[in-house]
Order: sequence, then C-alpha cells, then structure tokens
Amino acid sequence: MTAVSLSNWEKLYRVAAEFKHVAPWQWMEESNIFAVKQPANSGLGFCSILGRLGEHFALNVYLGMEGLQSFFRMIEYDGDYIYDVVFSQNALTVSFEDRETVEKEDLEIISKLGLHFSGKAAYPVFRLLEPEIVPLPLESNAQVLYLINVIQQALQVTQEFKERTEELFLVKENKILTRAPQKSSTGFNWQNEWTTLPAEFKVALPPYVPFNQIKAELLAQSAKRTQARWIVDYAVLPLPVYDESVFEKPFFPRVFLIVDVDSQFIIHYVLTDKRAFHEHIKKELLQLIEKKKEIPETIYVFHPETQIYLMPLAEHLDFNLQMQEKNPLFDHIANEVVQMNKKPVEKHEKSNH
Repeated sequence: MTAVSLSNWEKLYRVAAEFKHVAPWQWMEESNIFAVKQPANSGLGFCSILGRLGEHFALNVYLGMEGLQSFFRMIEYDGDYIYDVVFSQNALTVSFEDRETVEKEDLEIISKLGLHFSGKAAYPVFRLLEPEIVPLPLESNAQVLYLINVIQQALQVTQEFKERTEELFLVKENKILTRAPQKSSTGFNWQNEWTTLPAEFKVALPPYVPFNQIKAELLAQSAKRTQARWIVDYAVLPLPVYDESVFEKPFFPRVFLIVDVDSQFIIHYVLTDKRAFHEHIKKELLQLIEKKKEIPETIYVFHPETQIYLMPLAEHLDFNLQMQEKNPLFDHIANEVVQMNKKPVEKHEKSNH
C-alpha cells in the first residue's frame, strides 16, 4: 500500500465519499452496467453499482472482457454453491463498510489523511479482486488514478440515468454505453460512445497436460464397465490459504471432488489450488479407476476447463462426458465440505474416502 502517494489516496477517498453521499444505488440496479475506458491504455472497466436492497453498498469495476464474463456469471448464477462465482471476479471495487470491519492498514491511511467518517457503512474500502485470490489492497498509483476516473464518470452516468431513465439506455443492440477520454491541452474531456459486446465469450483453453496413456489403455481393457455415474469437478473453498511456498498471494483453494451420484458419497477428494489443479485431475481419476477396477458409464462436469482436461481420458476409456450447468447434489456436498473445514487452511492435504 505504500506504493500509492498520499495525495492520490486523498483524491480517491474524497471522490468515494462524494459517491456515497450521492448514493446512486437508490435508483440504479446491479444490472445497469456501463463502461469506462482507461486513459492510459484504452482498457475497459465495466461498472456495476450494488446497494439497491440496502444491504451492501459498492461500485464494482470489472476489468476487461474476462471481468465482464465474471459479472455475468454472478448475476446469472442460480445454484446453491456461491463461492465458485464469488471468487471468480476480476475487478476493482470500492465498498462502504462499518468501522469495525475495516482493516488496520486502511484505517492508518485514513488517519494519515486526517479524514473522518461516521455512521453505518461510511468507510470506503478499496480492493483488487482476482479469480481465486484473497481480495488485496490497491498497490499502485495507476490503479488508484483509474478508480478515481471511474468514480467521477460513474457520478456523471448515474445522474444522467436518473434524469433520463425512460430514454437513456446503457445497453442496447449488444452495445454498452462507454465513457471515453479525449486528450486536451488541460487534461481529458470525457464523452459517450458505444462499445460492441462479444456475441459469446471465448473459453480460455487450459494448457495440455500429459497423462499415462499406457495405463489408460490397459485400464480400458481390464477394468470392469459399470453403469455408475460420477461427478468429477472442483469447488472453490472460502478458506484463505497463506502459504508463500505455494503462491505469493493469499488464495482460496480448490477441493477436487469425485462423487458417486447413486450413493451420493464422496469417493475421492484432493485439496489443491488453481495452478496445481491440472496436475491432479487426470492422475487422480486414473488412480481411482485403477483402485476400484471399474470405469463409470457417465462422468458429469460443470466447469469448461474440467471438461477440456477430461476429454482425452473420456476418449481413451470410453465413458460419456457430460457438461451440466449445475447439480444440486454437488452443491450440497460442496457446502458440507465448507462446513467441515471452518478453520484457516495452512497446508495442502490429501484424503481418500
């Protein structure tokens, strides 16, 4: 946090306080999104305002198309296990919190600036949200300056929306209203333009992971064919891991689960993380099939990356690989795993059931 100058922190806190005073969540819905271009590189931030229900007040700025995709996952999700989508966000955010929930480092900056906030949900808190990473304080002047610009433009857009709700559309014909800077002799002049959204989001292909093809071919010949149905996928756990030997930033781990649909039992699980997941999935599934000496008829998955990783195994072992949008059984089991592990996770562990 020391990388950001106090003068920039002060500008950010003051414009955030103005945003809180205006309280645009009184007339803006979370789905009323608009975009703001970054002056430095023309990158896009997609803005969503939270607080219409009077519970959590915030401005989320989803970064680029990856961030926008994480926003749509959030608002479209209707399953019972929320952590996968909550921790998939890629955004800058300012939220307004009660003093007792504000961290020491934030309070120190507020004290250095001589600022005072009082009342419920009065303290601005700024964070960087990255997929499966614990929310982090802003760490650069570039992040702070961009968020200042975004909040200023959000004040402009939301006021215009309030005055012209019936005629001002923020999204139309697959285009989104965008505040864009035009450089001038005195700085930047901001104007409205329209950005075309992609018809569909591309799934980033994970790296190819080799596996023991000889073992797979032997199992295809020797293992028993069954009518079993398994769920094979992961869930992100809301249990921060602080282990720099694994990753330089605090992160949320994944639990890789294999569930028998008919018995509703977990038959295998491994605690892992986003970077190591690809190393586990094929190896663990092959080992389980070798141990049980049977191949399921169908394997269900939910994440596109899991489907991509398992396609070569499905071809070698000849099982049906089916993609599902959600599965209440898997959501229930994932929530139970969270309840069983309600303590900070310090090290990766592996267990078999």
